[in-house]
Amino acid sequence: MQSPARRIEANWEEKCWGRVQHIFYNSKAGVSHLEVERGFRCSIHKHKYRNNMFCVHSGLLVVQVWPGDLADDKSELILLSPGEVLDVPAGYWHRFRVYRSGILTEIYTPNCGGVDFKDIERFDQGGEDTIEQLRFALDELAIE
Repeated sequence: MQSPARRIEANWEEKCWGRVQHIFYNSKAGVSHLEVERGFRCSIHKHKYRNNMFCVHSGLLVVQVWPGDLADDKSELILLSPGEVLDVPAGYWHRFRVYRSGILTEIYTPNCGGVDFKDIERFDQGGEDTIEQLRFALDELAIE
């Protein structure tokens, strides 16, 4: 038997990097609308049971993904432009940095179990990036 969709109040939740509006979720999927602000980043975090897909509509985003342990310090930087999509598997540490303000959709799908918006483990806090942090990431991607 399928679980019924849950209605979520379509209010905006303010974040350090912009704001989010949770549109829909049930045990099979979750959809959120994000408005992100240039010069900010979200926390380094992971989801134990859900995959996290980023769909960029406008703006420029860099997603940093650690496929292993954070202590290994081996991460990949992925530049996302309008029309591009990235799927981060459950269990991978990740964060995004905003290089141009924009709009994106996050889609969550279950890896095992179900989708739960409380399924998040944070390593640090998000916030405003310094010029040095922005330049370092842009240099790593060879972007001017």
